[in-house]
Amino acid sequence: MTSSAALHQNKLFHGKNIFEIKPGSHIRVEQSKSSKKTKFDIDLIALSPDSRIQVNLAWHWMVAMVVALVAIVIVLALSRFITDEAMVQYTQYSIATLVALFFIFLALFFIFSNRKRIFMTRHSKLPVIEILISNPNKNSYSTFIDGLENEIIITCENRQLNPSQQRAGELKTLRRLSEQGVISKNEYEQSKSILLHA
Repeated sequence: MTSSAALHQNKLFHGKNIFEIKPGSHIRVEQSKSSKKTKFDIDLIALSPDSRIQVNLAWHWMVAMVVALVAIVIVLALSRFITDEAMVQYTQYSIATLVALFFIFLALFFIFSNRKRIFMTRHSKLPVIEILISNPNKNSYSTFIDGLENEIIITCENRQLNPSQQRAGELKTLRRLSEQGVISKNEYEQSKSILLHA
């Protein structure tokens, strides 16, 4: 990769993210959600090329779906014993409402659930970059991920730093991220302990 590569992501209720690779140097991350905007850089040498996939399911909406489904079954079962015309109409209205709620909860489940590729720091294994999978599309996403992983490997090979120097650089990067509020003080202290006692 000879020039910078960028990935623009946007998902409803997840905000807008921009990732830009500066070859041989760093990756710049810009995050915008509501009125909050964050921008930070992470040295490529501080990242591990081995990422992992994380699935985040919106469990509360799944529970709401199950509750609505159970309510539908119960109302349907009880409706067999109802003979009063007014109650029959009320039951039909209740079932229609519950079905509508079920599909609303289903839509919210898919909106708030997501899959992310997580990039961690090389030695302390702290998750620092989250990229939505196949967003904005599969091709753009795959091209960017391949480029990022390749650039991390090449940067490490070109710099020819020993493990001690790598850990020192990683600690410097994490200190900066902590000061910017990207990671918590607790995360920084835990990672610092790992790096200093490696």
